[in-house]
Amino acid sequence: MAPHEVDTLLEALHPVRLPPEAAGGLPAEALAALGIGLLLAAALAPVLRGLTARPRKIAAPETGTEEDRIALLHALKRERPAQFAALRPTLYAPGGLPSAERLRAMLRGKPRP
Repeated sequence: MAPHEVDTLLEALHPVRLPPEAAGGLPAEALAALGIGLLLAAALAPVLRGLTARPRKIAAPETGTEEDRIALLHALKRERPAQFAALRPTLYAPGGLPSAERLRAMLRGKPRP
């Protein structure tokens, strides 16, 4: 490699910076770096949240009162919306509210008839 090519290569390796006569100078560079950092953080936050998310524990009431069954239905709607959607047409029919045992089984992912 010729010496002038090495000089050109070394000059290209210096970090890209705003020229000293650019408006804003050092504060503008700092704000640009801050903006890039915030953009990177916003892009990585959902990825990191997905990687570190813990499965939610389902707090299922132990008794079989109607209020408990309704609480189980709310948990089912939040945790397993497809199974809740299958129950929805029968919920308001007489005797349509499933037993607490059946709802707990559905929340665990093992539907009972």
